[in-house]
Amino acid sequence: MSIQEKKVLVNIFGSLLIFGSYCYYVFGLNGEENLAEVNDIKFWAFIILSYIPIIIVAKVIIYIVFLMINKAVTDEDDPGFEDEFDKLIQLKAERNGNFIFYFGFIAGFAFIALDYPLWTLFACMAGSGLISEITSELWKFYFYRKGI
Repeated sequence: MSIQEKKVLVNIFGSLLIFGSYCYYVFGLNGEENLAEVNDIKFWAFIILSYIPIIIVAKVIIYIVFLMINKAVTDEDDPGFEDEFDKLIQLKAERNGNFIFYFGFIAGFAFIALDYPLWTLFACMAGSGLISEITSELWKFYFYRKGI
C-alpha cells in the first residue's frame, strides 16, 4: 500500500474520530444543557465556529503522528511533492465530494422551507460536510488503486 493510500485511510479514521468525539462532547456530556438551546442560532454558530479550529489542530496532530509511525515502521518518507497524477486525483476527488456537500446544503434549506426546525439546516450542513469529506477520501483511495 502506497503512502498516499495510507494517508487517505488515516484521514477517514481521523475525521470520524474527531467528528464523533466532538458530537459526544457537545451532545453527550453536555447534552442536558445544550439540547435546550438546540433551536438557538447562536448555539449553532458557536458549535460550528468552534469545530473549525478543533478539526484543523487535530488533523495536523494526527498527520504528524502518522508520519512518525510510518517512518518508524516502514522507513518510508512522505514524498513532499505532488506530481500531475496526484493533483488530478485531488481535483476529481474534491469535485465528487463537493457534490455531496452541495446536495446536503440544499437539502438543509429545503427542510427549512418545509417548516422543519432550524437545527435541521445545521445538522444537514454538518452531516453533509463529514460525508463529503469521507466520500472525497474514498474517491482518492479508489483513484490511487485504479490508477485513473
